[in-house]
Amino acid sequence: MADLTDIKSAAPQLPVGDLQRSLEFYASQLGFRTIDIWPENAPTEALVSKNDAHLRLVAEPEPRGDPRGEATVTIRVDNPTGLYGLLKNRVEIEESLGWSPDGRRYFAFRDPDGHRIVFIDMN
Repeated sequence: MADLTDIKSAAPQLPVGDLQRSLEFYASQLGFRTIDIWPENAPTEALVSKNDAHLRLVAEPEPRGDPRGEATVTIRVDNPTGLYGLLKNRVEIEESLGWSPDGRRYFAFRDPDGHRIVFIDMN
C-alpha cells in the first residue's frame, strides 16, 4: 500500500535561455551529469542529476518575467562551508556563507539564467 513516504525526490523545472550553456554550467561548476536530453535531433529539454538532486532544464529563448530567473532551488548538502570555499570564485554568490533561522549553514548563488540556488546543510 502506498503512503506519502513513497515520495523520494523532485526535479524542479528551470527555464533557461541557452540549454548548452546551462548543461555546461551544471556539469563543470556543480558536478551534475546529464541523465536525459530530448528531442535528440534538436534538444530543448534536459534532466541533470547529482546524487538525489535533479533539475529539469527547459530551453525558453524568449525570457518571461524577471531576467534574474524565476526559481529558487534549495539543495541539501553535507558540507556547505567547504562547498562555499570551492565555489565562491566560480559562481555568482548572492548570499555569503551564513546561518539559517533553524541553525543550519547555507549560502546562495545564481546560475547563468539568474535562478537562485541555495546549498544548505543536511543536518
